[in-house]
Amino acid sequence: LEPETFSAMSYLETIKLNNNNFKWISKAFFSKLNSLKLIELNSNKVFHLESACFSDLNQLRDVILNNNNLKRLFKTM
Repeated sequence: LEPETFSAMSYLETIKLNNNNFKWISKAFFSKLNSLKLIELNSNKVFHLESACFSDLNQLRDVILNNNNLKRLFKTM
């Protein structure tokens, strides 16, 4: 994904990016998606989440990261 790929889609409430071989998630990927409530990133190869990558998403309720390579999560996600 390129930074701000979805920035013109501020109305999105759900985004499902399963099975895409993502290795890391940047804060810029979901910037400006103020309506986002659910992010699914199942079955990728995510091993790193940028610090505070979801912190600006005030409506966000669920992030699903099953079947990835994460070792730990920080409170400031």
